[in-house]
Amino acid sequence: VLDREPDFRLDLVGDGPLRSEVEQAIAKLRLGDRVYVHGHMDDVRAVLRGASFFVLASTSEGVSLTILEAMAAGLPVVATRVGGNPEVVAHGETGVLVPPGAPEALADAMVWMLRQPRARERMGLLARRRIEDCFHVRRTVDAYEQMYLRAFDARRVRTPRRAKAATSVMARSLSYFSSCARSQTVAAFECSLIGPGRASSLMARPDLTVASIAPAILSRNA
Repeated sequence: VLDREPDFRLDLVGDGPLRSEVEQAIAKLRLGDRVYVHGHMDDVRAVLRGASFFVLASTSEGVSLTILEAMAAGLPVVATRVGGNPEVVAHGETGVLVPPGAPEALADAMVWMLRQPRARERMGLLARRRIEDCFHVRRTVDAYEQMYLRAFDARRVRTPRRAKAATSVMARSLSYFSSCARSQTVAAFECSLIGPGRASSLMARPDLTVASIAPAILSRNA
């Protein structure tokens, strides 16, 4: 990238076992004045505000929270076409997707971004809009709420006596869950589906999430 765009600056955020190797490679290639290793950061907003676009060169991914953060900050994305990245990044609209393990393609996409300021601006605006339309926490909560309420209704029809009381309790829990999640109270978001009597035990189990808790509740209350 620097061969074609000598003024390019790269900010690396994050930490891990390969950090020392990365820093050695930067020193060996004499890129210390162009590549900055920030390490772990609890708040990346300042870095995102100063960026022109975001790059993620993963060889595997789920749904990348770092991409979601960058798009929420209004940045277009250059990322590898792995895991959930294509679900988040609309190729040609909110960013550019390249094959994994293809540094030349990644560099080409980065240079293209650098040379297309108008396209960058348009993609950044669309990226922010895509997060608001598809991945905002409130919309996610609404989708979960409707899905589980439909499941409760179906069980009530099949087993009315056993399911009626459980459905009533769970509907109240869902309402509490929804209000907590909308206020982005994370601890309550994780616990509320179980109800007040179970919240303390769930707090000690960070492995439990909404996705794992709710199916278990449905099974228990069938």
